[in-house]
Amino acid sequence: MSELTAPKPGDAVELRGEFRNLELAEFPEIRAMVDCRNFVGEGPIWQPLDGSIWWVDVFAPAIYRLDTASGAVSHRPLPKRAAAVVPRSGGGVVVVLRSALAALETIDGEVRYLAIENFELNRFRFNDAKVDDRGRVWVGTFDPAVTALDGTLRCIGGTPLAMSAPFDRGMGVSNGIGWSPDRRTMYFTDTLAKLIYAYDFDLDSGTASNRRVCVKPKAAAGALDGPDGLAVDRDGNVWSAQFGSWRIDCYAPNGTLLRSVRMPTARPTSCIFGGKDLSTLYVTTATMLLTTEELAAQPYAGSLLVLDVGTAGTPVGSFVGA
Repeated sequence: MSELTAPKPGDAVELRGEFRNLELAEFPEIRAMVDCRNFVGEGPIWQPLDGSIWWVDVFAPAIYRLDTASGAVSHRPLPKRAAAVVPRSGGGVVVVLRSALAALETIDGEVRYLAIENFELNRFRFNDAKVDDRGRVWVGTFDPAVTALDGTLRCIGGTPLAMSAPFDRGMGVSNGIGWSPDRRTMYFTDTLAKLIYAYDFDLDSGTASNRRVCVKPKAAAGALDGPDGLAVDRDGNVWSAQFGSWRIDCYAPNGTLLRSVRMPTARPTSCIFGGKDLSTLYVTTATMLLTTEELAAQPYAGSLLVLDVGTAGTPVGSFVGA
């Protein structure tokens, strides 16, 4: 059995078409998808200014945009490997690249790199990111070789833009980020440790402190399997994509498992609530590490899945520094 190898930057991006109103007997929550066969789809965000969902493919570097009103999908290759994407307050997005941030006003517009003070990553790279209600980007870093558990949680914001010293360190693979509806708690995932942490969060000062374990999901088999991207709903529950485990889990703020949604593919990567009332959950997925036989058995691997989970999300901020 052969496994997929990571595409090189600049490789062609295949968009196989967009499907509406898909329903499977085994997966009744799934009602639409974009069949983009992402190697590692990641970082979906809702851009409320134009009603669009954006996401990236990490290893076949590209950015995608779904117009939720028309169902139209567009995409473009990126010059560097991507990690995440966040909405801009003036429209469009900011793309979080391996070791840079770049503003993109439209899907086919100029990629404009942002100057950031105190910017020093050495061998580390950015991974998942989210924006708080003051327009600051919170982003995790990690060592791609995973030779040192020295991933960090950082913040980028201010005028001029500057990157903070680490608020925390010691992560294996930094991942999903989100906030409680009252913005007093911040969630941050370490996929390698297979844990979701909670911090005390001060929105006014932009600080995170007092880390503690919030969620310890059911054991995942592979070293890189475990909790990935996350979203928070209006009741404060945390929805976490469980990479390698065929499911999206919903946890109460105290870490209690409330619900698991079975997925039609083993590798969901992240999720976000979108739509006018934030009542639709969009889920990115991956084909990475799937064998030829597994890909044949999981035809929706790498797609953007659209789910109705019976609740609505809490808004996510838009970046104001670009």
